[in-house]
Amino acid sequence: PNLKSIFNSEESRIEMGIESRRSIHDNKKSLKEPNDEEELYRCSECSVDVLVHKNGLKEELYGDHLENWKKIIQERSKNKSSIYPNLHNETTFVCAKCELIKENVRPAAKTSYLTTWNISYVVIVIGIAVILRLYLNSNKGPRPFDVNVFEQSASEKILDDELDSLEMSYSQQEEKVWYTLAAGIKSVLITEPNQPSVFLMLHDSESAGKTARCLAQDASKLATKYLMSQVKEPVMITGADLRTPHLIEESGKLLVELNDTVREKGALIVTNLQDIPIEVATSLHFVCDKYSPLVEKAVLFFTLKVNNFLTSTQKTAEKRLEEVWSGMESSRLNALITRMTSNVLKIVSDASVC
Repeated sequence: PNLKSIFNSEESRIEMGIESRRSIHDNKKSLKEPNDEEELYRCSECSVDVLVHKNGLKEELYGDHLENWKKIIQERSKNKSSIYPNLHNETTFVCAKCELIKENVRPAAKTSYLTTWNISYVVIVIGIAVILRLYLNSNKGPRPFDVNVFEQSASEKILDDELDSLEMSYSQQEEKVWYTLAAGIKSVLITEPNQPSVFLMLHDSESAGKTARCLAQDASKLATKYLMSQVKEPVMITGADLRTPHLIEESGKLLVELNDTVREKGALIVTNLQDIPIEVATSLHFVCDKYSPLVEKAVLFFTLKVNNFLTSTQKTAEKRLEEVWSGMESSRLNALITRMTSNVLKIVSDASVC
């Protein structure tokens, strides 16, 4: 064969190959280099196949369309002609949907990590602070009534020290008694204007009642020293003292009698609350009122005998007062009980005192 026929034959063979590949590609591209070569990627997260055009356009491939592109990949592996797109799988490629998900998840994960780290840091700092405080107070012994975690005044420190000594004398009383006394006494001066603190001491025996009376006297002296800068004897009244005819007929007289004396002394103790008649008990509503009190700067102690103690000391007090003054109008009784049960203490017999 001559040179011309060989050249024509080779040219014909190339054209047939191009047509074959063009049918696989299934597009109408010319024999020239394509202007927008595509790249086929597989998402490393969801494994979806995405066709990325040079102009940035992306499309997901499925079904027959995807199969056609797979054939193109196979063909390209056999023939490296530049007419075919530069196709390959990329393990680091992430489709638009997965990228959006990852962008939303990463900040959350980071926040979670930082939050966990911050919490751990705070716990460590608090732990060190607690250990340091315990170390500094190790030579002072336990102070369960030291309820103020901030800087204490000189008078508060004196009150705490005296309550510490008092606790040693009344060693049978539960720890809650001292927490409640300390918090209640200090709270009188915290509010502006000042508000009285009411303590209701429950006891279930004669000996425990005696202990309650003695503790009320001792605690009231510490309280007046704290509130008035000097120790004063409290005003002492028994429930039987309030059963007199003139008070029963005119309960307002009780307020008149108590006003000046309690204001001067700074402390009132009423024992055997269960002996007070309903007619006089209504006056206690005004004595114990925190918002319009008879006396603002004062501590008020009441002792009450109960038949037995329920699981809750608070419930024991409420139930007993409902029994004692069952004839009182419900709205008045509920208001009075609320005022008298803000600080309820369970007192047990302590033979070492009184």
